[in-house]
Amino acid sequence: LMMLLVLPGAVMAADVTVSGSILPDAPVAAFSASPIFGAQTLTVFFTDSSTPADHIDEWTWEYRVTGTDTWIAFDESTEKHPTQDFDAGYYDIRLTVTNAAGSNTETKLKYIRVSPGPLPLETVKSGTVSGDLYFGAFQPTPFNNQPQNTGVTQEAEFPFAPSGYTSIEWARFYTMVYVAGQDERECVVTVSFDKDGDGNYETVLEDAVTLNTATGGSNGNVWWQGDHINRVYSDYVMFYDVKDLISSGTVKAKVQTVPGASNMDGRIKYLALVVAYNDGDSDEVKYWVNDGHHWVASMATGQTGYATQTLSAGFTDAELKVLHTSSTDAKYTFNGASLIGANPVAPVNYFGLNSWNIKDDITIGSPSTLSYYKDTTYSYKTTIAPLKAIYTAPTADFEADKTNVVIGETVTFTDASTGLVTSWAWDFDNDGTADSNEQNPSWTYNTAGKKTVKLTVSGPLGDNSLTKTDYITVGDASIEVTVSQPTINFGTMAAGQTKTGSTTVSVDVTYGTDWYVTATANNGGYMVSGGTPLTNLFQLSKTDGNGYQNMDVAFSNFLTGDAGVDGSGPAYVRQLIDALDGPGSYSITLTFTGGFEI
Repeated sequence: LMMLLVLPGAVMAADVTVSGSILPDAPVAAFSASPIFGAQTLTVFFTDSSTPADHIDEWTWEYRVTGTDTWIAFDESTEKHPTQDFDAGYYDIRLTVTNAAGSNTETKLKYIRVSPGPLPLETVKSGTVSGDLYFGAFQPTPFNNQPQNTGVTQEAEFPFAPSGYTSIEWARFYTMVYVAGQDERECVVTVSFDKDGDGNYETVLEDAVTLNTATGGSNGNVWWQGDHINRVYSDYVMFYDVKDLISSGTVKAKVQTVPGASNMDGRIKYLALVVAYNDGDSDEVKYWVNDGHHWVASMATGQTGYATQTLSAGFTDAELKVLHTSSTDAKYTFNGASLIGANPVAPVNYFGLNSWNIKDDITIGSPSTLSYYKDTTYSYKTTIAPLKAIYTAPTADFEADKTNVVIGETVTFTDASTGLVTSWAWDFDNDGTADSNEQNPSWTYNTAGKKTVKLTVSGPLGDNSLTKTDYITVGDASIEVTVSQPTINFGTMAAGQTKTGSTTVSVDVTYGTDWYVTATANNGGYMVSGGTPLTNLFQLSKTDGNGYQNMDVAFSNFLTGDAGVDGSGPAYVRQLIDALDGPGSYSITLTFTGGFEI
């Protein structure tokens, strides 16, 4: 029932607005990304797949480092499909979407995995010690003999300084655990350390840590779990600085694995220890410890460098060691020189320790490079490669070319000292004066007698002297040549016969240089009777049956010898009788004359 009242002279109206809305479905956040793993800097493309797809009003994208609490907005945090760059690490990702019905968030933990890339060997420690740089690596039970998927315990003893030490400069323990897969299968590992080698493990370096580092493909990139555990492919390397945990020259370590999944292998490839220590003596060892977790594909080359340009001359030895964990060893070169590895490794236990003396392959003033190459279908992996150069305190030694000389003769002395030597002081006649500071000097003796020679060598690690009493004998040179027997009788000679005989030539020398004996014959080299010679020349040889020389010319250097050394040798003679030779008493005289080389 409506009533309309109309008043004369005025019209009035009133509006009523009626409205309402239908809300969209509540949002459900969802997203994906590609790629989700790789090497830094990794650019990731994110795709929103939230619902309802046509009714999302706002997007908020955030990330945080896995294990932390602080969320950070993307550079394009409000875009539907943003792009974001990530450095090395593991990242949680969070997307919040909003519409009129509210907000919703999806969080994916450890979703983006970024590797710093490969982990080639680099120098992690270098220095100088008086004791040694010890590197011991062991596979106590061969890899193929260890049980799979049930857990393993391995122990090793490291007698790094059996003679004792005064202090330790640096020490690191390493181990490698094999998990047999590239996914996130887990393994629990406990690492213990025995500081004095008595079998009582006082320190737990790692207490039941779960190895669960994510991986990302088969490209040799390293994946870190904290700052001392890293993974490449199916291997975890774990390392610990143990300098302050050592109290004896022999220590022990123990590694135990417990698989966290039925398909987790848990075998142990090695236990290794590197120790740089002092022992209080005057020797020096300069060293470099290179470590990493370097995987190299087949037919590819890897390398690591050492700052050996800092070395000075005089090191007595230099040693390079390389630990590898491949089925077969690589081919190695050090500064271009080939090194022979342990290839093939049999049986295949994925462990090998090479050691080479590379003293002659280091160039003073230049850095050094170790290269490794696998020319098979199998890849190669190495984790530790230390190098050391050893300088010992000087030990004087020398030699002369000649020790028996004539007055006025010059003698050359050769330094044969070992250790780090920087200066030489020679006293050639034991009068207490320094006659020369050269390393390999010469000296002329102008007076007769027996001469005592002294060499003093010095270096930053100390001094040392050697005296050789009556080492050089100086006098007038003489050489005496004798024959025994002085007469050779051919007896009755007949046509068509060859007559032979022999005598012994002896030489007695005093002082002088290297010597020689020359043989000559009279009668022009023919046996004669009066003035009549035989048809054929007379012959002389040092060897019975061959090497005969006609004696119409001198037989030079019939005998030779070293200075001051007596000598002797046989002289064989022969004469061929011709049918034209007439009767008579034929003879010839051989003269053996000695002299000194000039």
